[in-house]
Amino acid sequence: MSSLKRLWPLSCGPLFTFLAVLAVMLAKKALLGIPNPPAILVLALVYSAYVGGIIPGLISATFSWLYIALFFSISGQPFHYTDENLQRVIVWAITLPVTALMVGRLKRETMLQMSALQESELRLRSVIDNMVDAVFTFDQHGAIKYLNPAAELLFGYGEREVARRDVSSLLVTSSAPAPGGDAKDASLLKCPPLGFSDLPVNRREMLCRHRDGGEFPVEVSVAEMAFGAEVLFIGTTRDIRERKLAEEERRRAEEERSRFQEELIRVQANAIAEISTPLIPVRRRILVMPLVGSMDSQRVVRVIEVLLNGISHHSAHSAILDITGVPVVDTLVASGLVQAAHAARLLGARVVLTGIRPEVAMTLVTLGAELHGVVTCRTLEQGITYAEAQER
Repeated sequence: MSSLKRLWPLSCGPLFTFLAVLAVMLAKKALLGIPNPPAILVLALVYSAYVGGIIPGLISATFSWLYIALFFSISGQPFHYTDENLQRVIVWAITLPVTALMVGRLKRETMLQMSALQESELRLRSVIDNMVDAVFTFDQHGAIKYLNPAAELLFGYGEREVARRDVSSLLVTSSAPAPGGDAKDASLLKCPPLGFSDLPVNRREMLCRHRDGGEFPVEVSVAEMAFGAEVLFIGTTRDIRERKLAEEERRRAEEERSRFQEELIRVQANAIAEISTPLIPVRRRILVMPLVGSMDSQRVVRVIEVLLNGISHHSAHSAILDITGVPVVDTLVASGLVQAAHAARLLGARVVLTGIRPEVAMTLVTLGAELHGVVTCRTLEQGITYAEAQER
């Protein structure tokens, strides 16, 4: 059966030509006028060469030329011609095989091109079918045309199940087609079914709608193909659920790390503040606060806060502030010391200032700082002695 199918295209053309020759001869014997018998045979030749190829075409050309040679012969003298008819027979002897060769070659090239095209389509289909990403196509009206196996797995539909479905059954569209004008006219510049205003679209995040109704994030790329008046859109979709989960975990870890850093900075700041403003009880009801380093507004406030809390906690009657380690004493520091003395006096204690170096004294005089209510001693030892004497 298969051999007959292969032989039929090769034999049907010559057979058709042979039958055409017989038909013309019978018509001539029946005295039916055929205005141009060779033209009919040329049509049979073209059909034979196109269907079967060069060899069947040449066989049909032979049949046709034999009849034409007899057709133009002198009556009663086969293959004898007048000069005019001889030229015609020669022209047909050249025209018929050349026509068969040209049509057969055209047929062969067409078959080769079709075979190459089919092979290319099969190769492309194989590549698309084996892609990890989901690939689907749809027209300018949103009708789905094709799903590859990865898309069937992602969306939960078979290719036959989504036939004639709208692309909105696969993807949650963010907007409708642009108002005004026909979508067909705008399809070369836009993708109305998905609301995209520009193409190609590369890696746009959307929501995918599974067959069971669940939605999850995907990354969509859309390109456009035009086949004459028909426009198709190719969508490539990638499941990004795992990536989103990883991003969420990274975000949470970053927030946790930020909170930890903020807490660590707060703890370190408190520790530094406590170290920078130590309060030492050297005698009963006598406190000493040695200050080291530069003083700013925040540290002055911290000094006053720690000093007052210490006086209240220890019921101290004297608090000694030693500024030997403070390199610069300006109006801010001086006003802070006066505020500390006034606040301590309200709690029933006095403030003794020690460690005033000569250059610090000159600075205070130059600034016109007045340390009212603050007792000054040269050294810390003298300050402690003074505080003990006041207790007696």
